[in-house]
Amino acid sequence: MAITQTWGVHSLYTADTVTLSGAVVQVNWHVTCSDPIIGTGVIKGFSVFPLSAIDPSGFINYNDLTEETVLKWVNDELASSTDTTYHKLAVYAPGMSGINHVTDGNLPWNTL
Repeated sequence: MAITQTWGVHSLYTADTVTLSGAVVQVNWHVTCSDPIIGTGVIKGFSVFPLSAIDPSGFINYNDLTEETVLKWVNDELASSTDTTYHKLAVYAPGMSGINHVTDGNLPWNTL
């Protein structure tokens, strides 16, 4: 039997620029892995998206984001990353001026 994976987002960090509002700069994600023999485990991580790397022509407004879209960004970033993420935490640390922390119940796809 195969290991099943279920991905999710538990919080985001957003920032504004002169031309972009609510740009996602960090995604805190988790993946639950289940195996009928070994059991279940959860891996938590984060992916960082520098403002300088955001293409304004492909920008998706914050309220139009879906969890599927954000998780695609995460998986693309993980697949292409050859660098360690340790330094990224210092760049987008909680409480940093201009960075907004959006938690689980307030993510755009959780609104009614």
